[in-house]
Amino acid sequence: MRFDEILAHWKGVYSVAQSMLFVRLEAIAVTEATFQRADSFVADVPVQISLYRAAIGISLARLRVAPAKPTANPILEALRRLNPIDRAVFVLRDVEDLSVEEVAFILRTSPAIVRRRAHQARLGLTGCLGHLLGSPPAREEL
Repeated sequence: MRFDEILAHWKGVYSVAQSMLFVRLEAIAVTEATFQRADSFVADVPVQISLYRAAIGISLARLRVAPAKPTANPILEALRRLNPIDRAVFVLRDVEDLSVEEVAFILRTSPAIVRRRAHQARLGLTGCLGHLLGSPPAREEL
């Protein structure tokens, strides 16, 4: 792997870490730790996928030690309230636009579980954002 090929993914890795942790310095630390692991990546896996897999793993480990703190931004607060795995699925699928198969590989799970967790994350975000922004509950159809 060439250094410039790896470095081209810096912003994406930082974005994933920031979306998982919400603290700039933590996201920078995760990004640096991710790139320090780059020499141990498997050659037949795309660089971006290997980097995201490392960044998500490091972020989840940090969240197990110290969960993300509440934030005043309603969108970030809704993301923070998600289960960390659901948050990772949402960030990878809907923010980074990765395929279900790529997300399954990164999270070491099956595509069916990724689809289920993506659905759960979207429902959770919709409900949480409605609550945080004071939207009235959806009316039931007759």
